[in-house]
Amino acid sequence: MLRRTPSKPSLTRLHGRAVVDLDSEKCPPITVQNRLDQIGSGNYQLLLIFCIGGAQLVESLEPAAAMNTAISRAHGLLDWQRSLLPVVSSIGSISGLLAAGPLSDWRGRKTVLVLGLTVITVINASVAALPPQSVAPEVLLVLRFLYGFGKDMQKPAGFILAVESCSINVRPRIVFGIQMVNALGYFFEALFTLTIMPHFGEASSDNFRLYCTIDGVLALTMLLSTRLLRESPSFLAVKGDAEACVEVLEDIAHINGQAAMRDVVVQMPPGSDQDSPRNLGDVAGVFRNLLVSHAGLVVMLGFMDSFHLFFRMGSSYLWKDLFQLLPSRQIPASMLNMISGMAPFLGIFISERMLWIGVRQIAMIVTALASISLACLTEPIVRM
Repeated sequence: MLRRTPSKPSLTRLHGRAVVDLDSEKCPPITVQNRLDQIGSGNYQLLLIFCIGGAQLVESLEPAAAMNTAISRAHGLLDWQRSLLPVVSSIGSISGLLAAGPLSDWRGRKTVLVLGLTVITVINASVAALPPQSVAPEVLLVLRFLYGFGKDMQKPAGFILAVESCSINVRPRIVFGIQMVNALGYFFEALFTLTIMPHFGEASSDNFRLYCTIDGVLALTMLLSTRLLRESPSFLAVKGDAEACVEVLEDIAHINGQAAMRDVVVQMPPGSDQDSPRNLGDVAGVFRNLLVSHAGLVVMLGFMDSFHLFFRMGSSYLWKDLFQLLPSRQIPASMLNMISGMAPFLGIFISERMLWIGVRQIAMIVTALASISLACLTEPIVRM
């Protein structure tokens, strides 16, 4: 809870909780979200779109099918070892998604975002530096697991950080802005595949190490850009860190060109920080209570994300095979892949224009269109 006072407040610590010495004049309380609504949108929200959208762009930049194929060929993996690469990568992605929420509540949203980008940078550098057939297959499997873990761990943390650092009325635009930047990754993935790995990893001329280097450099750039971001003020308020919360809110106001309000402080209601997770045991307890209280919702959302991840991982192999098996090869398969990489822009643009009909309705329409499209792909006449 924020409280505005006519003079600069003095901040002290009492039993680990932020306490404020208020003047005798009574002032109406104001929440962290109310203060963010007062600050409004500006340059800081553009930074959120650039940094968090760029972090997610790194995840969508890698061509999973072509990369796994190239790694398998370069290190001489057997067929069963080759088939395990996408499996362990998917397990890593699921593990990252499961860990993102508890870790974000325990250590902070920005911390998880930084950790995910660090893992992506290190793994890309490691894969690019490994000489051909120089490591055991188990090492490659661990690297693919960690890459999947890092790339999907930072996504929920980034979205939470974004929506908790802006006013309520601009949240949909922030999310769509992040998704638009993320969609650039599919376009650049297709472009780099066309120029660097035109044979989808099947030929020795496909330079997957250069691709990993580009992906790693971009991840490092996004990692450095996170220094421009601040931790979620709502997270800091829940943790009872009054000074840090005030500082973050003033930094956001300053970046947006507004005067800093030194007379706004955080005052936690008595006992409010008792519910905040302090260690891994508390995090596990919160997660267990969530499963018990909202089991149906958790299961449904889990199935949705699982099927989404299954399709996203499998579709890269599907498009690769379809493009390469087309009877007419006047257009190279890598060029067809680049054309299809523009589809996410169209989807995001249309969904943003259709937001007025409701999110559930959009989800139903998109699901129906995807099902019809996949059914059509099974017909030979469509693939001619």
